[in-house]
Amino acid sequence: MSIRCSVWALSLLTALATTPGCGDSDGDGTAGVDSFGGPDTSSADGGDSDGATDGDGGDDSGGDSGGDGDGDEDIEVCIPACVTASDCVMGPPDSAFDEDNYSCDDGACRYTGCISDAECDLANNGNLVCRAQNGLVPSCVSACTSDAECGNSADTSGPFGPDNYACDDGGCRFAGCNDDAECQTLGNYVCDTFGEIAYCALGCETLEDCVTVDAAAPYDANNYACERGRCTYTGCVSDRECADLGEYTCQ
Repeated sequence: MSIRCSVWALSLLTALATTPGCGDSDGDGTAGVDSFGGPDTSSADGGDSDGATDGDGGDDSGGDSGGDGDGDEDIEVCIPACVTASDCVMGPPDSAFDEDNYSCDDGACRYTGCISDAECDLANNGNLVCRAQNGLVPSCVSACTSDAECGNSADTSGPFGPDNYACDDGGCRFAGCNDDAECQTLGNYVCDTFGEIAYCALGCETLEDCVTVDAAAPYDANNYACERGRCTYTGCVSDRECADLGEYTCQ
């Protein structure tokens, strides 16, 4: 399940950029799921759970914000294939990732979002709530009463401090990076806008800066571009490419 989750999330993240991941493993004030519809298993390739878009062959999450319905606006991405919504399930019953949180549209899984705070708060500790933010489908985020409770209080110069978040309707919302200097604390990154929010995107001089030698077929050189000094995921090319990941379709 970890491969399925991370690759699916990657498809979105590389296309749109990431929403900081659930479980709040990096202390950024967001809950432990990717916005595209699975538990956050970020790290391997094109995006991290920290909200940065790596563009290096990799994973993590984006959101369902428009275009063809998979959150990538104008590009095709690899999505788990399905016959019914039950094929898309990634979480236990009554969670935000069981059958009632997915649809199977045209043979591809679509995450429709969490339905209630209760789905997000299975531990019943009040730490997670269900909110629709930044133009994405509803997702599980950290509960809050003020902006200061969101983000990583120790990240005073980077893109994941309290000044990069807002407490909206009792839920922490990533408000975006503020400038290139914040992103450069991560390495060769720049602050760029994807959809409604600015994220840290991997910088580049040539296409080779955007991919790794051992990248899977949907994330190699013909799936990226170096534009305006930053890596841009241009999408999968065919179902055959996506088959390199398993039972995936390019949509």
